[in-house]
Amino acid sequence: MNKFQIKIRKTDILYVFVVLLLFSMLSCKKEYFELDKRLASTNKYDPNISLPLVHSKLTIEDIVAGSDTTQIFKFDPNNVVILVYKGNLCQKTAKEVYSEIPDQNFSYPCPLFPMPPGPPAGDSTSANYNPIFTFTTTGEQFDSITLKGGTLRFHLNSSDFNHQAKFEITLPNVIKNGTPFTTTILYTYSGSLPVDITNDFDLTGYTIAFTPGNQITANIKVTGYYDANPNTSPYNFTFETSFLSSQYSGLYGYLGQKNINFAKDTIRPRIFKNNFIGNMEVENPQMIISINNSFGLPINANFNTLQAFSPVNAPNVVNIGGPGLTNPLAVGYPSMLQIGQTIPTNVTLDNTNSNIVDAINISPQKFYSDISATTNPSGTPMANFVLDTSKISVNLEVDIPLTGVCWDFIIQDTMPAGSFIEDVKEMKWAKFRIFAENWFPVNAIMQIYFTDSVAGNKYHIADSLITTTTDKVVDAAAQGLGPDFRVASPTIKYTEVLVDNDKLKKLENCNNMIIRAIMNTANYPTGKVRIYNDYILDVKLSVQAQLDVTF
Repeated sequence: MNKFQIKIRKTDILYVFVVLLLFSMLSCKKEYFELDKRLASTNKYDPNISLPLVHSKLTIEDIVAGSDTTQIFKFDPNNVVILVYKGNLCQKTAKEVYSEIPDQNFSYPCPLFPMPPGPPAGDSTSANYNPIFTFTTTGEQFDSITLKGGTLRFHLNSSDFNHQAKFEITLPNVIKNGTPFTTTILYTYSGSLPVDITNDFDLTGYTIAFTPGNQITANIKVTGYYDANPNTSPYNFTFETSFLSSQYSGLYGYLGQKNINFAKDTIRPRIFKNNFIGNMEVENPQMIISINNSFGLPINANFNTLQAFSPVNAPNVVNIGGPGLTNPLAVGYPSMLQIGQTIPTNVTLDNTNSNIVDAINISPQKFYSDISATTNPSGTPMANFVLDTSKISVNLEVDIPLTGVCWDFIIQDTMPAGSFIEDVKEMKWAKFRIFAENWFPVNAIMQIYFTDSVAGNKYHIADSLITTTTDKVVDAAAQGLGPDFRVASPTIKYTEVLVDNDKLKKLENCNNMIIRAIMNTANYPTGKVRIYNDYILDVKLSVQAQLDVTF
């Protein structure tokens, strides 16, 4: 297993010891409790059986292996475990900030095309026109736009030109592979007016190179051919040019000031998901805010809100901030020589420049963010670029070294009762035996409540599994002296839990379990602990059951 891709299954390090013990006991293979099969296979009916259930040696990586890929482990140079949470706060893509180019429509009436009388049929006369088209923008001053799609449309119309003609069109500012766009459109008069002609061309791969003022020029040469039709010169043409459904692959120039409003977001780190209440102090956690930007322009980010929230631990809400978090924050960006690259801007908040310790010590179950940004905040025109692949994202990483202390730290989770409840009807009593050899400096007191449904209460407590609320299932191992605080030898704890017939009858209608554990680090609240990656919890679980066998 790659230790840098460890996942959290149910819990964080502060309570996984107890929960894993219980999960191992109650989620073992059902065949251990399918008693009819076992009795039939032995050809004898012994109403009292003893079965081993689980024997596992669990490291810190085994204990928290699971399905949440947002949480992993890393280790400091001394192999102290650091729990890591990573999540995305918000993101904006190029198309969300700079949408596709609006359709551009230009109409140019050609000034009175002349056909002087006299030349014979078959001769021709020409005139040149050079209209200038200005693109409509929202404050951008384009140098160029590279296109990955779009349509160039020419629409020619005349209500009085009764001869044949051709239009030779060149757009010197619309270039592909170094060659300007050029085409010839034939005007065919077939005896009726008006004549209306539309031609479409694919703009994929073209670059529009603008002159100042977002302008481009068209060069149009109109050639009219003499024939036997009456000459009613001068004639009128309307020449329309449209850029439709243009899709950019790159925008270049000064792209103006735009306000970027990221969606308000909530992320829910699972590391404290099941914390019920309690006290916790950790040493030097870090919050790393990473802004990754591939927009080629200056951006200021504003952290309007950045909060840690806990529904159970006071003060419930901590506004995260301090001198380490500049507001607004200037975001790095790629230069014209770094087109296509992503430039990171990282801010690390720790106990020297922020109140991150206060935020983590409430065991936050949510982080709230409200972030906005402004492009080109100075308002000074400069060279910018944006690719269609550009984006800006704000990511959060929380690093919690497992060095510190917790006391009266209560965790609670709910899970289906499963096959254990299905088999209690076949038992008169059951005795569970738990052997725990523990190298971790953490104590655990545990209780399991079985719930049924009464008067609409889905989690009505019918009974508890453990009769005492003070016995520890796991004894903390003793640590050595600082600065390493290493455990030299484990503690061994042997626990028996008897479930008698009266209790078993109460459980028959139960369908869920509430698991609650009280966690205390060794020598709390003054003695801190450190969790190393080579610590082991050796667990052996077995059950002895008296069966209710009817012959």
